Amino acid sequence: MSETLRAVFENGVFRPLRRPRGLAEHRQVTLTVEVAEEASPLSDVAGTLSAADAREMREIIAREFEHVDPREW
Repeated sequence: MSETLRAVFENGVFRPLRRPRGLAEHRQVTLTVEVAEEASPLSDVAGTLSAADAREMREIIAREFEHVDPREW
C-alpha cells in the first residue's frame, strides 16, 4: 500500500497532518521525504512595480537617506 501524507518535522519527529488510512499503531513504514519549496511572502507582488515607480523610489532613497562611506568606519 502507498499513500502520500503531508507532515511537519518538529522536535526530531515527523508528525503527519492527518491519520494514515489502515495503518496500525507501531507499524514500521518507509518514508520518502520531499521538501516543498516555500513561497516568498513577496512572491505574489513580485514584478508589479513599474520601471518608472522603481526609478522614483531609487531617487527618493538617494535623496532622503544618509550615505555612509565605509572608509570612515
